[in-house]
Amino acid sequence: MLKDLRALRDIRAPKGFTERVLAAVFGAERFAPLPSTVGTVYVAWNARGISAVMFADSDADFRSRFERRFGRRLERAAGVPPTLKHAVLEGDAASKRRLTYD
Repeated sequence: MLKDLRALRDIRAPKGFTERVLAAVFGAERFAPLPSTVGTVYVAWNARGISAVMFADSDADFRSRFERRFGRRLERAAGVPPTLKHAVLEGDAASKRRLTYD
């Protein structure tokens, strides 16, 4: 058995395996641009809450920076969900208590 366990370290997971497992556990990571008083910000979120808010020059720029920093793939959404949009734009205490940031 020990020999078999040692042999496992030489086995590589199939391409995309990590992303599929994370999507199955946490849901897909999504993003969308959001106009704000300081300019357009890009918001990324998943089932656990908001995962990133940052400025970017384009969808491609945001996606690239996010994936490089967090190691997770993003899917473009039509827009930011209303509760998350409110939390980002208004930042009120009630929204902060209901949301988790990963």
